[in-house]
Amino acid sequence: MATGQQAKEEWGALESYHDALRLSRLFLNGKRQCSIYEASPATSSLSSLFPGLLHLHAYGLLIYEAQPYGKEEPQFIPYKEEMRLSIYTVFSDADFWYERYRRPYLCFLLPQSDYIPKKALETFCASLLLHPTIVTIIHYPDKSFRTNMLKHHSVTVDRCAPSLDGLGQRFFEDLREIPRDYYQVAEGWDIKVIKQTNCLNIEIASRSFEEDVDLVKLVGEVAKAVGMEPCYADAE
Repeated sequence: MATGQQAKEEWGALESYHDALRLSRLFLNGKRQCSIYEASPATSSLSSLFPGLLHLHAYGLLIYEAQPYGKEEPQFIPYKEEMRLSIYTVFSDADFWYERYRRPYLCFLLPQSDYIPKKALETFCASLLLHPTIVTIIHYPDKSFRTNMLKHHSVTVDRCAPSLDGLGQRFFEDLREIPRDYYQVAEGWDIKVIKQTNCLNIEIASRSFEEDVDLVKLVGEVAKAVGMEPCYADAE
């Protein structure tokens, strides 16, 4: 099983976009330790998304980052466990309460190729931008973009306080937001085939922290509705 430098070399040696999809599938199936978007084995927190993510690969979507919905109940963090949440050094000498919310989000590449009709691709992008329950940003190879966001969109926020009563008085702070910076990752990994495939880089996220939007299902339904076919199924 490829790890670390071996994984980087394996991704760097790919000869086609189909090969990239195959390698990504191997990661999601637990047969590779690393991928372009994870430096460690696929985590159980994403396991519920795996069947859908694998299915989207057949449409040419190379998923490089995803997050499921999460709204955690406030939890008490004993002093001895504080270091596992090292961002909160302010409470390094005491117990505290902690709370975190996660919006579902999905980031993927989609090639502008003969496999996907240009009209279907354009309609797919327009449908995501017009969808009322999600925010979308589409990055083009020439560094231009289209979006329905007014600013950066937080997808993970959290807060902490010395007491449960005090927790409710705290503002949530951003831990993660979109847009993410995929192209910096691609440069670091030197994945030539992806840089040469003329891909769109698409990021979507739920608009609300209160609603568990199934983004994998949503994207699949939009792809089918606009006439996209599972033209990369042979990359399985």
